[in-house]
Amino acid sequence: MELANSAGTSPTEALLTLVRVSMERATYVDLVMKNALTKHVEDGGDPLDPPASVTKWFKDSRQERLTAGRLAKAAVDAGVMEILGRRLDLEGGLVADALTAALDVLALSGEDRMKA
Repeated sequence: MELANSAGTSPTEALLTLVRVSMERATYVDLVMKNALTKHVEDGGDPLDPPASVTKWFKDSRQERLTAGRLAKAAVDAGVMEILGRRLDLEGGLVADALTAALDVLALSGEDRMKA
């Protein structure tokens, strides 16, 4: 949260930026994996039996996607908290406005208004 505030952005926006970065990394890993598998097949390898080097990339891709999913969940949670905070502020303002309007209608003296 402090990092988001120091960057002049909301926690939700900061988390969404991290989701994008994680998905870009996953896309890169998938591209590397695809190119390695294509080369493996072109060199006569079996596409259903990828080399060990490609298997490592599978793990990296899966890990990046899991990270992106966790970050996305955190971004949603942060967005919900932001909206709830705004809603509470709005509702508090509405209650204060209603109370002020009700006291205005009663045309009470200053002292009686404070008591009310």
